Amino acid sequence: MSDYNQVKALIYTEKTNPMIEDGIYCFKVAKSLTKDEIKKLISNTYSVDVVRVNTASYDGKVKRFRGKLGTRSGFKKAFIKVKKDQKINFQD
Repeated sequence: MSDYNQVKALIYTEKTNPMIEDGIYCFKVAKSLTKDEIKKLISNTYSVDVVRVNTASYDGKVKRFRGKLGTRSGFKKAFIKVKKDQKINFQD
């Protein structure tokens, strides 16, 4: 899997919006990644110095569809803190 497939999306919500001002970005990443791999991946992809990585794993929800039980896929969030004077530019 390529590096761009490992980082799935930026999570931009009311809760994460004020965190960006403090230099903390929230990404949805592949469940198989470790904190060290996430740190290398973000620093290489966005050319920033990563200070800290916090992760949170979520299990998929059980949902019922046409009377049968199914499970939505789970995901992993990564909270990335970059150096104080740096920002991630999503325009490029």
